[in-house]
Amino acid sequence: MFYKRMSDSLDFTKARKDYDIRQIKAEFLIRTIEEACNTWNQCPWKKNYSKEIFFNYVLPYRVLEEPNSNWREFLARKFPRLGKDEIRAKRGYRIEAEKGVSNQESGSAIGASGQKIITLKDNKDSITFDLLSEKEALKSLWFRYSSTDINPALSVSVNDNPAVTVLLVASNDEHTYGFSRCVVDVELQKGDNKVTITGNKGIINLDCIHIKAIEPLPKCDIKQFPAHSIIKNVLYDKVITFKELSNKKSSELVSLKKYAPGNNMQELNLCLRGYGCYTISPMALPKDSLCMEVQYSSYNIGSRIAEFSYKMSDHQLWAIFPDKNGKYRIMSRDSGLYAEAKENKNGDIELCINLYADTDAQLWEISSNKKELIEPQYSDAILEAMKVYDYMHLWEWSNCGISIPPSSETLFKTQTGICREESRFVINLCRYLGIPAACDFTPHWGNRSNAHAWSVLIDENGKHLPYYIGHLPGDSTYFYRDNRKPKVLRHKFELNSDFAITTHKDILPAEWLKLPCLEDVTAEYEPVTDVTRYVPDSLKSHGVAYICVFDNRKWVPVFWGDILENGTVTFKNMSRNLMYMAGVIGNGEVKTFGCPFTIEKDGNVRDITIDYNKRQSMTLLRKFPFLGKMEGFNIRMSGGRFQGSQTADFATPKDLHYFDGITDGNWYEVAASDSAKAFRYVRYIGPNGSYCNINEIQWLDCNGKVLKGKIIGTQGKGEHEKETVFDGDILTGFEGISPDGHWVGLDFGVPHSISKIRFIGRNDGNTIEIGDKYEFYYWDHNKWNLIDTRIATDNSLVYDTVPSQGLYVLKDRTKGWEERIFTYENGKQIWW
Repeated sequence: MFYKRMSDSLDFTKARKDYDIRQIKAEFLIRTIEEACNTWNQCPWKKNYSKEIFFNYVLPYRVLEEPNSNWREFLARKFPRLGKDEIRAKRGYRIEAEKGVSNQESGSAIGASGQKIITLKDNKDSITFDLLSEKEALKSLWFRYSSTDINPALSVSVNDNPAVTVLLVASNDEHTYGFSRCVVDVELQKGDNKVTITGNKGIINLDCIHIKAIEPLPKCDIKQFPAHSIIKNVLYDKVITFKELSNKKSSELVSLKKYAPGNNMQELNLCLRGYGCYTISPMALPKDSLCMEVQYSSYNIGSRIAEFSYKMSDHQLWAIFPDKNGKYRIMSRDSGLYAEAKENKNGDIELCINLYADTDAQLWEISSNKKELIEPQYSDAILEAMKVYDYMHLWEWSNCGISIPPSSETLFKTQTGICREESRFVINLCRYLGIPAACDFTPHWGNRSNAHAWSVLIDENGKHLPYYIGHLPGDSTYFYRDNRKPKVLRHKFELNSDFAITTHKDILPAEWLKLPCLEDVTAEYEPVTDVTRYVPDSLKSHGVAYICVFDNRKWVPVFWGDILENGTVTFKNMSRNLMYMAGVIGNGEVKTFGCPFTIEKDGNVRDITIDYNKRQSMTLLRKFPFLGKMEGFNIRMSGGRFQGSQTADFATPKDLHYFDGITDGNWYEVAASDSAKAFRYVRYIGPNGSYCNINEIQWLDCNGKVLKGKIIGTQGKGEHEKETVFDGDILTGFEGISPDGHWVGLDFGVPHSISKIRFIGRNDGNTIEIGDKYEFYYWDHNKWNLIDTRIATDNSLVYDTVPSQGLYVLKDRTKGWEERIFTYENGKQIWW
């Protein structure tokens, strides 16, 4: 925050630009070129890429406009094992701090994984635990902790060797536990190992330590396994067998059975997803429909191995290592624990994950009756990028955008920032390994506020493959919300003369338009259409027009086009299913012209023009779309029960309403199933796993009056206590201190009949709220025109005789800032 305040205070209007060609020293360029070329010449995929791709996406000394630094040299020191032929577990298995031997008593702590911590202070307190290893091994230690001190630090020693200092980052508060932004690689000897962690600086509440495996895997052992592979356990002489089911709603255990020729659930596909990274799935089912996973994403020793639909998740990825006598070991890429066959009490052979052991139960034969090999998922360069994935967990996103981007060296010291720095973090790591990577960005989302940048890998054809931090190559689930991209541009290093704006006579509306080293790659992401609009004679002299999207308050340019002599402008390669507006820039502001328009799915352009002759009634429920509808917490009320009881212990409760489904961010009003019976006690009890998340509840009697009473219930976490459910603020709510068994309710003092229940789950605050003042507008003649001003008396607003076919916006003048344009079609708000 200090850096942000300082950078934001700088006056750039008086700044003078320094160009690289005048500032960079020859020594810097020569060293940079030599480092990049030396790396590139060792890459086996070099022969598959053009020189242009190397020049633009591997060689450059910087990614965007950040200050120069010797970042390749710094990365070599910072991550000395980056690029080595080895596999690093993602999370590792966990050891609770309180399980070790310490000179400090453990303390209870809400938010800690085991609800207990060990507090370590400056060079006084320590914790020691034993690690048993059946072989000499390299491990990585990762710490979960909280500390409010500035620059806290730990010291780590193994087997009384010299200690290594681990620099930590201060937490937001003592109850917020997070992982360190660095790991410590340690060497273990065969047998017992003593690991000692000592407080070095500050007060540190240590929750747990994750032990992450680091296993060597030379490139010669990265192989394509045969089609229809059969995986047999050496000890039990049985093969991995999937069940005859697909599209499961719950995870089913994988078993081992005697091989039966013709059983197509025993013939498996080992798909190479990244360096030493496979999915294991039955050949009998469509690709990616089902795969082997660690059940419930667990990383605990002894967790079972099951089958579930493929989700590109860490717990579904496996590393396969050659072992003695042509046998193999299969390791979870998430935990670093090994697949092991185990007999259960019924005599069946099941699979679990366990620590490395010199036992045949962890050895596997991989064979096939087929000769052909399965093609790898990606090319060599893309597969190699899995080595970058192993370091992504060290990044922490921060909403602290700064006007001056840090140098790459500083970036890798802090390992935090906004999307711009996040993409650079991945790109620098990839280019360090000789993997072509680039930064793509959208100047502005098409259906919400803000711009966004992200990292991509570049294949041999110059096309992108998504590579978002924390996700596998090709995994596009990062955009889990329906965030639409009107235009996608790619940062290149060479100049692109087709992109330069040369005829503009006013101030450019955005900094990115000043960069003639961009490439339009929208068509790689979305179906696109060229849009031609007519420019009024009074605006032709501007030379350039812009196509805009709405930014909650105003129209924002996302691309440009030259105004031709015939008075037309064409905006090329625009995404469909978005609302646009054309305009020019005058005095630094957008002057719109024409009418709003949308490009429909088939590419046709539809103008949005208000119809004063045809009027309609509108019922409005929100002023902004519920963008959180795809987030996991919206399912948390499904299975929740609203109950009444005659006794405080709810020994024999009566269900008044059962909620099923996903919440939509709005108020719900439901009739009680039994309004004739009176109850003194009422409550909402959340389903298991939900933390009983709910934000507001109102219990109404038969006259529609909201009933009051003494607030009762279980304990909440931090500021999310039960009182927040009845405070009238829909943005505050209850969250139990554990996932299961929590409830919140009222004691009326005397029995009351319940006619209705009104409630709202977790939400964004953009629903209609009683008592708030709203203004309703439509767009016409290049401005917003007021329809009505009113104070809400219900959780919906009903307007009669509204001009139809238009573009509208609803503003809450009491509070909040989010508002979104919409059309009204078939009785519903359609958001744009």
